Amino acid sequence: MQLHRSTRTKRLLLLFAAVFALTCLVAPAAWASPIQHDKDDCKRSTVPCKQADLSIKKSASPAGADDFIFTITVKNNSKIAAEKVVITDQLSKRFELEWVRGPGCKFGKTISCKVGTLGAGKSVTITLRVDVEPDNFRGKITNTASVTSATKDPNTKNNSSSVTVTAKGHRK
Repeated sequence: MQLHRSTRTKRLLLLFAAVFALTCLVAPAAWASPIQHDKDDCKRSTVPCKQADLSIKKSASPAGADDFIFTITVKNNSKIAAEKVVITDQLSKRFELEWVRGPGCKFGKTISCKVGTLGAGKSVTITLRVDVEPDNFRGKITNTASVTSATKDPNTKNNSSSVTVTAKGHRK
């Protein structure tokens, strides 16, 4: 049985319309990449999952009578780049920031460094100097820094680091 050209054209158009409709309805849900990740997203995924394990380490050293220098190092322990990396440090009320060095840092009582993309196996260091206030304060002060990324992190237990310093106050 031979179909007329117009019948074949109509069937092809109908087939094209059906494929297009399925593509518009089904594909966007499969391609969506939410910023908030469920812990098991990559385990359930049918497509390769992009993950980057970031870790952070904070250390302190005395720098004078009541000053401290904090060094914050973030490392990408993965084989892919981590995107939109941000390092945050909420300073104790006992600290007055003297200076900060590092990429994309804005500061006040909260230091926020927008690092951007951190390559696979790469690290970045932020250094800051604080002065203990009041000058005669004596005691322990704990400070914590953390790191976040738009890229899923399979191990969030190493995304914050704390250090405790002991202020001795000025001697008279």
